[in-house]
Amino acid sequence: MSALLSATICWWPVYSGVAPLWYALLFFPKWWAGVLLVCAIPAIFYYGSRAIVVLMICAVLQVIYYSGMRFHPLAAQRSHSLSVMTLNAGQSLVDLASLKSFLLETSLDVIAFQELSQDVAVDQILMSPDWYFLRRGQLVVASRYPVEYVASLRRSEIVEAGGYGLVYLVVDVILPDRNLRLMNVHLDTPRGGLEPLLHLTLDLNGLRNNFRRRYHEASIVADDMRRLGVSLALGDFNMPYESPLYQCFLGNYGNAFDICGNGFGATKYTSWHSIRIDHVLHTSEMKSMRAEVEESLGSDHRPLLVDLVFYE
Repeated sequence: MSALLSATICWWPVYSGVAPLWYALLFFPKWWAGVLLVCAIPAIFYYGSRAIVVLMICAVLQVIYYSGMRFHPLAAQRSHSLSVMTLNAGQSLVDLASLKSFLLETSLDVIAFQELSQDVAVDQILMSPDWYFLRRGQLVVASRYPVEYVASLRRSEIVEAGGYGLVYLVVDVILPDRNLRLMNVHLDTPRGGLEPLLHLTLDLNGLRNNFRRRYHEASIVADDMRRLGVSLALGDFNMPYESPLYQCFLGNYGNAFDICGNGFGATKYTSWHSIRIDHVLHTSEMKSMRAEVEESLGSDHRPLLVDLVFYE
């Protein structure tokens, strides 16, 4: 029954006329949901203190669940087998001096960059000969351990009208006791479907087409993760945890911030709101011990750091 419901939730917006509006709202500020509580305030005059209790419970649930806030007071500190970071560098937006300083001060084992400008020399960022790295276009995987190329996918290979950049880069990280298959992900942006709404223009056809492309791309990535045996996927997924696309295709993976993060965990910032669309996902062979979003390094995305341990 739950599988049928999930499939219905995913497919309905592809064919319906107005459902894409609901998915568009997932990328906008969630303050509008507070209107529901404001509208319920008149109930206080009819039901007294009982209504106040109900409203307070609803407000707490909204903050904790709907806003994406997570609370894990017992999350582990810097004890880890593998420390990883994902960062969308925003091409020329990231401040290279701040990034270099940050990497020197932070103990990391693996880094996944998206949208790292091809004018930037990776070895100059890492500032150490002890790093290995593999680059395809604007996707980069840097590691303290040797890395071997496995596969990559260009957007132009799956989009009829063509597309820009890579959807993913898969590498093997050769750890001392195992090989870790890792996918650096950069999924398509919903921006094309949302921009008309920012200008108060309703373009349902544009929303539907954008959703279809993102549905198609997410389904391919999920299939390739299983086919290639990917254990760790990290990067800019361009979708929040609450998205039906995420739940349909990626919901069976462990999400590091959901497991052990604290706070809202927003990774993408605009001038008027923030949202968590960068994720670190893993299979059951490992466990997330710590997940933190760091301060901005100049890009409109913030670094997400995760400590992982492997089950024996």
